[in-house]
Amino acid sequence: MPALFVALGIMVLALLALLLWFVPHLLQQQATRVAGETTQLREMLLDLLNEQESVTIRQGQLNASLSNLQDQLSDIASAGSRALVIDQQASRVAESGMQQLEARLGELWPAYKLVRCWRSWSTRCRICAAFRKRSKCCNGVCADRYTSANPIFRYCERERAMAHK
Repeated sequence: MPALFVALGIMVLALLALLLWFVPHLLQQQATRVAGETTQLREMLLDLLNEQESVTIRQGQLNASLSNLQDQLSDIASAGSRALVIDQQASRVAESGMQQLEARLGELWPAYKLVRCWRSWSTRCRICAAFRKRSKCCNGVCADRYTSANPIFRYCERERAMAHK
């Protein structure tokens, strides 16, 4: 039995020596692995933070672009509404101008017809006067017969009679 205790003691010492050598070796490997993983995690975290910073910067740029686009759209909308208002005002002015022009033409049309009538009247009177002058220049009886038979002369005489009434 003592041999068994000795063998067990040697085995316990061998296991203890093995543990004393193997445990620090395992701890060393574990520390190396943890340090590597820690370095990788730091690099990943740094990459993540850099990516987040670039996303934040890009978001700021997009917000600025959207704000600028909204400003431009509101300017275009207000310019469009101003153009619409101006167009409506121009059409109202044109419509009122046309109505005024039509009213003025309606007022001037009788005057134009009257002027045209007077021009035609004055032309007829000149023709009649010239005709009378010519008919008086003719010799005696022939002239009377010519003037009484001529329809233009009769027309002129009627017009002259109406003018003196």
